[in-house]
Amino acid sequence: MKRHLLAVAERIHQRLFRTPMSEEMRTFVGNLGIFGLATLITGVILFIVNVLAGRILGPDEYGKYALVVSLGQFFIIPMNFGLTTAIVKYTSSKKDIDPIIRTGAIAIFLLTFVSVIIAFILRPILQSVLAINQTVFIFTLAYSVALVMKYLAESVLRGLHAFKKQSILEVISTLIIAGAFTMLWKFFGVESFSLYIVAILIGFSTYALVLFWHERRRFLPFRLERPVLKLLFMYGLFSIIGSVAGFLLGNIDRLMIHWYLNDAQVGIYSAYASASVAILGQLMLIFLNVFFPAVARATDHRAIHRKFLRIYLVASIPLFFISALIIWLVISLFGSNYPLQWSLIWIFALNAVIYVGSTIQWWLIASTGVGGAKYTSTNGIVAGVLNIGLNFIFIRWFGITGAVIATILASCYFFLMTEVYFSRYYVKQQ
Repeated sequence: MKRHLLAVAERIHQRLFRTPMSEEMRTFVGNLGIFGLATLITGVILFIVNVLAGRILGPDEYGKYALVVSLGQFFIIPMNFGLTTAIVKYTSSKKDIDPIIRTGAIAIFLLTFVSVIIAFILRPILQSVLAINQTVFIFTLAYSVALVMKYLAESVLRGLHAFKKQSILEVISTLIIAGAFTMLWKFFGVESFSLYIVAILIGFSTYALVLFWHERRRFLPFRLERPVLKLLFMYGLFSIIGSVAGFLLGNIDRLMIHWYLNDAQVGIYSAYASASVAILGQLMLIFLNVFFPAVARATDHRAIHRKFLRIYLVASIPLFFISALIIWLVISLFGSNYPLQWSLIWIFALNAVIYVGSTIQWWLIASTGVGGAKYTSTNGIVAGVLNIGLNFIFIRWFGITGAVIATILASCYFFLMTEVYFSRYYVKQQ
């Protein structure tokens, strides 16, 4: 199968760029195929579970689940501090990798512990500001801890280029989530978002624990190394700004819908959002999982950017119509509680295509080093603040349609700034 994939990729590359593939490109495509097969399996399973959860829970409880997942992306920022991205960056580009993994892991464990303590101390304030009850707060915190541990495990595997091992763990974790949710629903017989979150906690925790045990020699002796810690934090400092930007661009809309509308609208919006990335999001996950460790080693990022842009421009129109078709199909499967509106279908399809392009560009620039991470973080924050302002206006005017319009406009700004980077700033760095 791998040989057939390489042969097809070779022909496509020859047709697009009029040159044969390099050895680095062959390795990249090979790893892409390994992880792609696993992501296809996990994507199908999670798609079925997600649709089942949406039908069982209904828009209101599904909206609470979506709110926990979105807030989790905010809560993990101080737990992670951008260190998982730094781990991938430096384990991919340096020879002595065990101190990087060990020091990064210890730092994340400590940051997570401190963050949980502070979150509990500030619980009344956080619940008031976020307009959530104690149950949602507790599940959000638990989800965040499990998520950051899974991110740490993934970063180790990605940095080691252990894509086969990562693929196996992804499949196992997904099967556990599906099985746990089904059993919890059958046993308790209640329609609560907490069932789905608990199932995800079990799956994520299993993934992390298996990895930590299997790679335990890389974490021992369990001590911090100051020069390595400084290196990771220097890169992570800009990555954490990028994480804030990612939250403002990708998750703040659900929180603002929760503020200005209700949880049922959050559920409907999240159903459309998940449908829009049901295929494109999985393809992007496959690509980025192999892409970032590969380009972190590259020296000519501008050439990579030109290749990506050419492929993206050719693929964007068919991807738009494919995405629209998938959204229509998925929302139909969610059931009658989720209204099928063609205006939402078209606009979410457009958002998905722009989101994929801008995200890949983001990671390409970040892979150039601290300067690239600084650039993406700064402009990501600007785009995130723009998204908040536009959401504040458009949600009040157009409801959930306004939220996705705001995200599209903010993503377009960021896409434009990535082009500015490669046309101006990256040239100056050469």
